[in-house]
Order: sequence, then structure tokens, then C-alpha cells
Amino acid sequence: MAQVVEPDRWQAGQVDEPQEPTGDVLWVQAVAVGLGEDENGVGPRLAHGRLFLQVPLPVGVPNHAGIGGDHLTFLIFSNRSCRIAGCRFDSRMRSIRQGAVLAAVTVMTAVVTPVAATAAPSSCEAPPRSASTYNDFVLTYKSECATKKNYDRTFQDVTASVLVDKRNRLAVTTSTALAGAIASVKVNNKEFISSGGHGAAFQYAFHAWQKGETATECYNPTQAGARLDDVGQPPPYHGPSTSALYTMARSGSSIRTAGRPAMFVTLADTKPGWGNCRSADHQDKRVPFTMGLSPYWLQTEIELAPDHDVPTLENVFRTTATITSDDERHDHFDGVLVAYLQPDFTEVFSYSPATGRLSPKPVDSHTSKDPMVRCTDDGDYCLGMYVKPEVLGDKAYYYTMTRPPMDYNGHFGENTIQVTSPSGPMDKGDKVTYETYVVVGNKSRVEHTMTQLHRVFR
Repeated sequence: MAQVVEPDRWQAGQVDEPQEPTGDVLWVQAVAVGLGEDENGVGPRLAHGRLFLQVPLPVGVPNHAGIGGDHLTFLIFSNRSCRIAGCRFDSRMRSIRQGAVLAAVTVMTAVVTPVAATAAPSSCEAPPRSASTYNDFVLTYKSECATKKNYDRTFQDVTASVLVDKRNRLAVTTSTALAGAIASVKVNNKEFISSGGHGAAFQYAFHAWQKGETATECYNPTQAGARLDDVGQPPPYHGPSTSALYTMARSGSSIRTAGRPAMFVTLADTKPGWGNCRSADHQDKRVPFTMGLSPYWLQTEIELAPDHDVPTLENVFRTTATITSDDERHDHFDGVLVAYLQPDFTEVFSYSPATGRLSPKPVDSHTSKDPMVRCTDDGDYCLGMYVKPEVLGDKAYYYTMTRPPMDYNGHFGENTIQVTSPSGPMDKGDKVTYETYVVVGNKSRVEHTMTQLHRVFR
């Protein structure tokens, strides 16, 4: 009986059959066109358990945590900007600071041992910084090298996956070390996400500021954690997060999380943030700021097919989030969903709904009202973001940014793609919701899928 083979480029084939040619013809399914469709400054970490004595949970969010991974509490939620870590606020463009910024002071020892999975001693020991394998070790997420503790709670990482075209596995993993942020998006054995530390990966971040002021890294609620979380940690910088994670669980092909994001630059962090900001100038000396936390609650959901509303598009997953303010009124608020991609995602494109085609764009930075896509230079692997036109509205936009290795990003470089969503004033008790469809495949497949999405949602 013939067996299905799994080459790197997502072709469907069988043993002894010739492989499909590479290039734009890959990934295109026979699908009906009208388918229904973000080092110094060291401060003491919080003692485990102290958080819950001082910061009450929001109404409807129980203090549940699964022990051992098989008993994670599943919480049903009612159902996204600028940068996560180290904002560049020219025109409020954002880019997260890589969590591995402290590479110059790394300690070459094993990282925090996971609770349930103990890796072989060598698998979580960083190679020398000079080694050709060092960057891949830091940037490619390994669950066995990441903590499973969040304050006094234990969670196992959660993965949801789906077979695309009945043979290519798309898998999305949320991380306890990153407080529920997406640490990995993989197609078969190809990793898309650059996940070195708490300022990278695939996550949500937010800013709030008053009239006459500007968005700042020193008021920057960040899903995965704080800048200090990587201080003194060994590579790959996946130790405990300051962000508080209360729920992370899978049901079917969906993952849901609930938590309180950290402030990226905390009051305990005495080093200036981007633009020379100081946290003490933007955060009151009161709980939750004194604990490194933000006065916001974040609920997220990730849906793979068939759980989302375009189930025939198996190479698509849907991300949604709701953020609720416990802070005083701010005149301006924005949120961002940003993906840090692996170093080989060097090419940038925008998708034109009018023509149904991808067009190359400048790689340094680009702002667009049209959906954006990043690809490897051969076009074999791409990741794009699509937001329904009525959700994108007049204010939200797509943004891509490429920066070379430098001190600021830990000498790893940055290849990002994001959706930035300004939302106006934010009062205590207000909620803002976000929704994005993430498309993966080769260049031709992503282009084709964008067209299908737009026909469904226009």
C-alpha cells in the first residue's frame, strides 16, 4: 500500500510518485472560488502566591490551574497598538524588543526544568554564542526548555493542530513561560515564529496615554511578560513570566487563555525604556504596578479548522482577544497583534483585494491598509494576516518591519508582521475586542487563501 510522504514544501504525494514542482503552483487547492466564504535594572521577582492576595481576579474568571497537564481547567469566554517591547513610536509604528537582548550577559547553563517533561541534559544547554547553531537554539521554541510555572500555578504548554490537505500538519503552541502567548507556529517540521524571550514570539501588547502625550514603552502592557523576565536567565530565555496566567486550555482545535499582562518596563526596572522613558513617570506606585503588572485583563482564543468560521480553509487560524481596563480613563488606547518571524522570512508583500495578487513591498518598514504577508526568499513558506474590512475600519492598519542585528534586539535581528488597532478613549471597565485571521502556506497558496477570505468577508 502506498504511503503518504511529507516533503518540506507541503506537496501531497505518495512514495515512488514524482514530487510536484516547486514554485507558485504549490499549495493551490481545488476549492470553489465562491467558497462560503512585540540589563541592567534588576529587581526582585514576586514571591509565588503573593499576587493573589493583592490582585483580585475579575468577575467570572476563577483561580484555576491544572496540575500535571491533563486537568487544565477549560474556561469559556465571551468573546486585539503599537509595540510590545521597545517601541519605536515614529508614526506609532511598533516592533517588539527581542527578549534575548541580554545575550551579552548570558549564563551558559540549563534553563528552568519543566515540571512534567525533563529534557536530556544537552538538549537545553545553549551552544557557544560563536556557534552556528546558537541563533536557532535561542529563536526556535522548545517546550522542554521552558518553565511550566506561573506564580503558584502549573500549566503544561498547549498545542492545537490540524491536517492541511490531509497530510501537512499545522500546529500552534501557546507557552506557559510566555503567559499564554503563541510560542510556535509549525508546518510539519518548519518553525515560523522567532521566540527568543519574553519580548518576541507572537503576542498581544497595548499602550494607553493622555491627550498631548505619546505612546511609550513605559506604559506597555505585554502579554508574554516584562523586560526583567530575561535578566539573568540563560538562553533561550524562557523562564517564568511576570504576566499572570490564570487559564490556558484546549478544547477541540481551539486554545483559550486568561491573564493579566505585565508592564514591559516595570517599576522595578530602573533602566530607561525606548526614547529614554522612565517607568516611574508613567506608572503609579500602587498595586498592580508595584508588582510589575498592568491594570488590564486579557482573554484570548486561537481557533484552527474546523473550529473557526471558515472551516474549509485548513491553512488558516483565527485569533481573537478581549482586553478589559481596570485603570483610570486614558484619552488614547491601542493594541497590536505582532508576530516575530524566523530570520529566513525576509520577503515582504501586500495583498490587493482589488487584483487578488501579492505585490513586493520595502523590507525595512511598510504601513498598509491592505493585508500583509512575509515569506522566505524562495516563497515556499509564508505567513499573512487578514482582518475583516469592517473590523479594520478607518484607524487600524497592517505594518511590517525588518531590522538588522543590533544591541537593542540582542543581535538577532527582527522580521515582524503585525496589525495595529487604535481605539480611542478607554475608561475603567471598558472592553476592546480584536480579531485576525492568520494564513500560512507558500506564496501562491497564501495569495489564493487571501482571495477566498476576502470574498467571504467583504
